[in-house]
Amino acid sequence: MSSRSILSSLIVFCAGALLCAPALADTVIPPAGEKLLDQHHYHAAASFFDNYLQQHGSDAGGFLGRGLANAHIGQQLSAMNDFTRSISLAPTARAYVARAHLLEIQRHKRLALLDYTQAMRLEPKKPEYSALLGALYYEVHNWDKADEWYGKACALDPKNSSYWSERCRAAAKADDNLHAAEYARKAVSLSAKEYKSFEFLAKMATREEKYKEAIDYGLKGLAYNSEDEDLLIYIAESYLALKQPGTAVSFLSAQMKLPHKPSIRFRLCVLRAKAYYQFGKLELALQDYNFAIEKLMKPGDDVETYAERGLLLKKLGRLKEATADFDTAARMSHEKINDYNADPLAKP
Repeated sequence: MSSRSILSSLIVFCAGALLCAPALADTVIPPAGEKLLDQHHYHAAASFFDNYLQQHGSDAGGFLGRGLANAHIGQQLSAMNDFTRSISLAPTARAYVARAHLLEIQRHKRLALLDYTQAMRLEPKKPEYSALLGALYYEVHNWDKADEWYGKACALDPKNSSYWSERCRAAAKADDNLHAAEYARKAVSLSAKEYKSFEFLAKMATREEKYKEAIDYGLKGLAYNSEDEDLLIYIAESYLALKQPGTAVSFLSAQMKLPHKPSIRFRLCVLRAKAYYQFGKLELALQDYNFAIEKLMKPGDDVETYAERGLLLKKLGRLKEATADFDTAARMSHEKINDYNADPLAKP
C-alpha cells in the first residue's frame, strides 16, 4: 500500500477511533522484545518481533513492539503499518502515542492531534499525554489550546515544574502575561532549573522597569543555562537602566571571555560599548563598536549599530567617518524594509 493510501485510510480510521472501544489493559509488548528496545538494540528487536509475529500473528503488543523498532531504524512506512495494525487489534494509548509521534515527524499534525486526543481519552489520568497535546498545539500556534492542555497536565501532576514552565510559554504567546507570570513563578518555586520561566520573569520585570528584579531573575536563570542570550541581554540592559555602567562592563567583560557563539558575542560587545559610552570612556566604546562591526557582525544583525557608532564618531569630532556610518545605516535599513515588504512565504 502506498504512503498516500495509508494516510487516507488513517484519516478515516482516526476519526472513527475516537468513538471506539476502550483500551485493552492486558495488551503488552513481549518482555524479551521490550528489553531489546530498552537497550536500544533496535535491529535485533525488529528481528525478534518478526519471528514472534510469525507465531502470534494477532498479538497487538507484538505489532506495537515491531513498530517501535522499525521507527528507530528509519522504516517509517513499516512502523506506521505496525502501529495501525496494533491499534486495530487492541486500541491502546501507548500505540496511539507512538503513531502520533511518527505522524508528527512526517508533519501530519492534524492526524497526530487525533491520535494524541484518543490516547488521552483512553488514559485520561496520564499527565504526559496532556503535555504531548499541549506541545503539539503550541507547535501549530494554537496558544489557547496549548495552555488548556498544559493546564490539564499541571492539574494531574502539580509538582512537575516542566509542565508549569511550558504552560507559561503558551500563556505568554496568547498574550496572557498575568497568568504566564503566575505559572512561571510556580515553575521556579518547584525547580530552579526552569530557566525559561526565569527568562520570562526577567522580561516582564524589565518591561515594568523593575530592573533589580530582572537582574535577580536573570542571574538565577543563567546559573542553569549560561548560553541563554535573552537572559544575558536582560541583565546587561538592566544594569544600564539602573545607571550602573561599571557593573555592566564587569558583567559583560566576564561573559566575553566565555566561548559564546558569535551572534551572542556580537550583542554582548555592542552592549559593552554602550556601557563604556555611559561611563564616559568613549575610546573604549569605539573599540567595542569597531570589533563588533568588523569581526562579529553577520547579515541580519542590528543595523542600528552603525548609527550608534556614527553618533559616537560625531561626538569625537570624526565627522567624515560618522557620515559614512549614517549612510550605511540608512542604506541597510532601506534594504531591510524592502525585504520585509516581500512575501516571506514565497522564500525557499
